[in-house]
Parts: sequence; structure tokens; C-alpha cells
Amino acid sequence: MRSASASRSLIVTALAALALCPPGAGAQATLTPLEDRYISEHPVLGGPDATHGASDILFAITTPTFESYPLVKPDLTPFAGHAVVGPTATLSLFVGGSFTQATPRDTAVAAVLTPWDADTATFNNFGPTPGMQVSADVGPILDTEPVLFPGPGPRYVSWMVPASVLQSWIDSPGSNNGLAVGNLTSHSHFDLIFDSAEGRNKPRLAFRSVLVPEPGIGATLMGMGVAGLSLRRRKRRAEPPEPATSAPFRGIGRARSVTVATIW
Repeated sequence: MRSASASRSLIVTALAALALCPPGAGAQATLTPLEDRYISEHPVLGGPDATHGASDILFAITTPTFESYPLVKPDLTPFAGHAVVGPTATLSLFVGGSFTQATPRDTAVAAVLTPWDADTATFNNFGPTPGMQVSADVGPILDTEPVLFPGPGPRYVSWMVPASVLQSWIDSPGSNNGLAVGNLTSHSHFDLIFDSAEGRNKPRLAFRSVLVPEPGIGATLMGMGVAGLSLRRRKRRAEPPEPATSAPFRGIGRARSVTVATIW
């Protein structure tokens, strides 16, 4: 049987652990996608039935008859039981090539609504209608970002993704169809080329999360605390009265008990 002293130590240790992880802190996670591919109707890229399964780049083009869209899907299954902290996560793709232009391309990110498989997804079989259809295949735009290339040169560019989107995927893994990136500038020679997960600079999804305690943990710790304090009282009743010279230490002992109870 655990002694009263050991019970008190366990209670204090548990409380200290909780104090070290205050609400809103969370651990930083940076993930590479579970799957990422692009779909394209561009004839030079293989046409609308090409899968691009092993490509190390992702094309983003909206010029008519050349449309191409990167797709990324993070694996969030290791975060079951976690809560995403903060208002947003950050999706970052490395832009490594395109035509030189002095005007930025407007880009956007949106949640994908239709299931897809990296090995079989094509422009023609993506959703019920070929291509990327707003509201049918992707939801509303989550964030936009102007991308100048070459500008500062090859680099990561980022979009903000609401934490609620990731949280819904953690809570319901079957709803995780990932994100689509769109190049909103449809002029010729305004393509963008990003590195894929097979490339040197992999796509990243960064966010903070905390593990949500299972129901009943609080009650368990409370029960341990009550048991420990009860054993302590019984032990004190069984001990002979302390001499008057120890009065200051009794005061410290009472302060410690009150402090633990107050924290709890």
C-alpha cells in the first residue's frame, strides 16, 4: 500500500505536470503530407488522364486548357485526442520554378471536399465533373497569398489554415481530404512550380496541439488527493502531540496542505 507521504508526492507531481502545460501552450508539430500530387489537363504534362504519381514537383496553373492544381493531404491520425491550439495552422510549399514575371501571382488554398487517391487521381476523375469545381470539389477559399517569382528566389511560401479545419479532420479522420492550392492568375506564363513530398523541399503543415485528458482523469486525481489527505490525518491523530518548540513547522505544514488544495 502506498504511504501517505508517497500519495502526497504523487498528487504534487501530477499538479506540477499540469502547471507546466498551461492552456494555450501546446507542442509544435511540423508535418509533411501523407499524400501529395497534382492533377492537370495540360497536354505537355500528360493530359487529363495522367496521374503524376511519382512527380517531385507540383504545378499550379489556371490558364484555360492548361489547368493544374496541387493537392496535399496530411496524416493527422497520430493526433487523435488532441486539440489544435491557436486560431490557425500554416501550410508552406516551396516555390522553385516558373516563368520570370515582375507581377505577383495571386494564389489561394481551400479544403478539398471530394475523396482522392494519390496513385489514381487525375484531372478527369477528380470528383463528379472533370477538373476542380468550387463548392463541389473544394470549399471556400481559406487564405490567399501573392507570390512573386523569381522575386527573392526559390523559397517557402505560406497560407493560413483555420485550426477548426484541422480539428475537424482529427475528430473525424474520414473527412480529411486535404487541401488544394490554386493559382488565381490565369495569364499565360504565370505558372508556379512547387516541390512535392518526393522533392528536396517537402510541403509542410505546422500547428500546435495539446492532448486532451480523458474523462475521469480529474476524478482519479481528486480521489488520490482525498485518500492521501485522509491517511495523513489518521497518521497525525495516532502520533503524540508535538512539543511547543515545533509550532513554526506546524504552520509551514498547514500552509503546504492549503497550497495543494488551492491549486487543485
